[in-house]
Amino acid sequence: MVGAAVAPRRNPTIIAGMMAMGGLGLALVAAGTPVTFVLGAVLAFAAGWGWTGLLLATALRLVPGRAENTGHTGQVGIYRGATVAPFAFSALAGATGLAGAALIAAAAGVAGAAATLAGALLLRRSG
Repeated sequence: MVGAAVAPRRNPTIIAGMMAMGGLGLALVAAGTPVTFVLGAVLAFAAGWGWTGLLLATALRLVPGRAENTGHTGQVGIYRGATVAPFAFSALAGATGLAGAALIAAAAGVAGAAATLAGALLLRRSG
């Protein structure tokens, strides 16, 4: 990702792609076969969580002069989600089964990717 470090305005697209790939991984988990479960789990963890560091680096580069606020806001959101998500997923799995909870989480990942792209588009238009 050398190009990503050089051109932070491209990073939101990469981040959104990683979020969407994490959603795809969760959808594979929901398919329920051993092979799709393993492939989906690897994809969900590698892509679905790998974007968080890139998000922080991108935010710090795109909002110069306000690094403390930008970093704080990003990390609070990421870690709040990391704290709440296991409990929410467990409650969903209890109500809908593992496959249902994985599909709901997949949809949330894809929605997050869409929101990231929309935010990047707004940022480009305003700047």
